[in-house]
This record gives sequence, C-alpha cells and structure tokens, in this order.
Amino acid sequence: MRYVVSLIVAGCFLLAGNAAQNDLAKKDLDSLQGSWQYISWVADGNPKSKEEIKGFKIIIKGNKLTWIGFGKGIANAEATIKLDPSKKPKAIDLTGPEMEPSLGIYSIEGDTLKIYVKNSIGDTERPTEFKDGQNVSSFVLNREKR
Repeated sequence: MRYVVSLIVAGCFLLAGNAAQNDLAKKDLDSLQGSWQYISWVADGNPKSKEEIKGFKIIIKGNKLTWIGFGKGIANAEATIKLDPSKKPKAIDLTGPEMEPSLGIYSIEGDTLKIYVKNSIGDTERPTEFKDGQNVSSFVLNREKR
C-alpha cells in the first residue's frame, strides 16, 4: 500500500513540475510575440554584412515563426517553435515543412533576442553556449517598435 501511495505522490510532483515548465514556456513564448529586426547574423563563424541582412526580420505569432526578406529559396519560410526554458541555456526547436529540424538555444533580454542553432542537417546536438563557430548560425534581433 505504501508503494502505491508513493507512486501517486511521485506522479503528482511530476505533473506539477510539467505544469510549471509549461507555464515558463508559455511566458517566454508570449514575450517573443511580434516582429524582430535582424541586428546580426553569423553563419559558420562568418558574419553577414549589414547590407546583406538589411530588411531581414522574423515575425512570431503564436507558436509560428516566419522569416521575411531572405529572397529566393526560403523567402517567408515558416517554422513551429518549441521552447524549453528549464534548460540551461534555454532550448528552442524550430521545425517546418521546408526545413530540417533546427535545435538551438535562445535568450531574451528586454527587446533583444538571441537565437543560436545548429546548421548541419540531421545534427541532433544543440549549441551549449552563445558562441559563434563551425556548424552554428547565430541571430541577434531587436524588437521592432510599434
């Protein structure tokens, strides 16, 4: 009988923990809503020029992220966002019909959003720190003022 009670109590703690994690993810997702202008983009350690990223932005609405301004190929591509703010650093997964799943990390401080994702198709490892390098794309964005 004690075993059954222990299992029930443990299950309640797990459910409470999942609910708290879901609340944190919803809070972070809510804070990401809106339009974000590119400040920098570094791919495989190679920074893009200000001219190359001029007009680039992302729009986050609900759990959808849309890239705007990339030109041919991936113009206005869309991805679904899944956040896990309980990870250190916070984890983001981007999946879409026209892209391989991208595993990354994110941070949001005021009106600045940083997203670092793995570039390699099929790479199941996510970045562990906010550091530019091989097989990583980093995006720093500022919230557009309304």
